Amino acid sequence: MISCRSCVHFAPDSSLGYSAPFGSCELAPATADKSNDASAAAYADPNAAWPDWTDGEWMLTAHPGVLAYTSDASSYSSVLHVHPDFGCVAHVAAEEQAVTDDDKAAARKTARKASREVYAAVLAESDGDDDTDAFAAATAAWDAAYDAAIKLKIQALLR
Repeated sequence: MISCRSCVHFAPDSSLGYSAPFGSCELAPATADKSNDASAAAYADPNAAWPDWTDGEWMLTAHPGVLAYTSDASSYSSVLHVHPDFGCVAHVAAEEQAVTDDDKAAARKTARKASREVYAAVLAESDGDDDTDAFAAATAAWDAAYDAAIKLKIQALLR
């Protein structure tokens, strides 16, 4: 039986003795991450309105293909705690994880291109006076593009 014990997304909570033997699933994003994803989307398209996503819209837009998320009443912080014997359809065996160094290099190349394009666009918009906003936008674009490229590779492996 495939279970969290052998999944690449499973992180044992060894530092939290009260939760042993449970661990956390690092695949499921928390609603606390929604504002970071909205910032990345806003930086990606400066002419668009700030995303006012419901939780469902956020997941479908920022995390397509991810089948779960965690939430708490304040949208402050949450974690999906799982027992090592729990299993799910998003299982990726740790010993068979196929995101190779070549895949990561390709993702970095994609991220570098996206980052440069966003940096140039924001800098041009500010008449070259202030590169602080351009750097922040480029950093957000890098993170989003790299994460998206790796997620696409993982999703392809899960099919």
